[in-house]
Amino acid sequence: MHSLITIWKNYIETAFELDWSEPRLFDNGDINYLEQINADKEIIEAAHFQNGIENICLAPNKEYRSYSPQWLFKHSLVIGDTGDGNYFLLLDARDANSKVVYFEHDIRKIVVVANSLTEFLLDLTEGYKKPNFQSNEESPVTHIFDKLESEMEGKDEIIPLHHFDENHDYFDFNNSPKGTSINLDYRGKYTKWLNGEETGVLKLGTESDATIKAMKQKNFFFYLFIVLTFLGWFIYLYFLRKIELNPSCDTSNFEKLSVTEAALKSLVFTFLTFIVFAMLIGPLIDLGDRFSQFKNSS
Repeated sequence: MHSLITIWKNYIETAFELDWSEPRLFDNGDINYLEQINADKEIIEAAHFQNGIENICLAPNKEYRSYSPQWLFKHSLVIGDTGDGNYFLLLDARDANSKVVYFEHDIRKIVVVANSLTEFLLDLTEGYKKPNFQSNEESPVTHIFDKLESEMEGKDEIIPLHHFDENHDYFDFNNSPKGTSINLDYRGKYTKWLNGEETGVLKLGTESDATIKAMKQKNFFFYLFIVLTFLGWFIYLYFLRKIELNPSCDTSNFEKLSVTEAALKSLVFTFLTFIVFAMLIGPLIDLGDRFSQFKNSS
């Protein structure tokens, strides 16, 4: 098995050869950060050769360090992103052989994408050599997810080792195989992401009753304001101005609308349509949340 620095050098050289990528600006502060958090010596050695390239790095720059979710996973290290605010994390910076997970905030999910940093880099290097990359149809990072999807095809969903108490759930990713994942809304829409207390262990809880009550009150007054605003426009347009209630632009039988009134008419009709759909969809979503919570609790 090749060393981490050998695999990292091969990755960098492949990227330069096939992508003509520019190296990430080197900053001694990035290396110092690795030393401060007692990162694996192999990671520090490889970072000295080359800090990073494009959106993959061994020594996180200031942007990554400001994001670094050590509050979520104790001792974790950001090693890259996909350019859209979703990040790759090495679960334990002190061990290059720890799992690499993908933190996807868009759908609020964490998934294990590699069993070690070396495996992650080998998969990325392989991605540079795929025909789809050569034809500029996708990035090497895409290969990570394509390979994972292929390996998980036909298999049941895998969740991390899980234990819980009355108020918290704990998910241990340390020995989880590739493809292991968990939804960060595990406890419903009021799930709270808590500070990690153990390396590689995700801790989830629920917002306090007082916080939930305050959030519901805030939402209530916000929606009330929206409803009253549209209701005011509705009364003005359809009772005071005698505009008929339909989406048609034909106003031949009525006084000509101003640009503002025409825009208001369109907004009001759209809002009323939305209300009708919300009356149908809202209860179905709540029913789905309750079923999900019942399934998780059982």
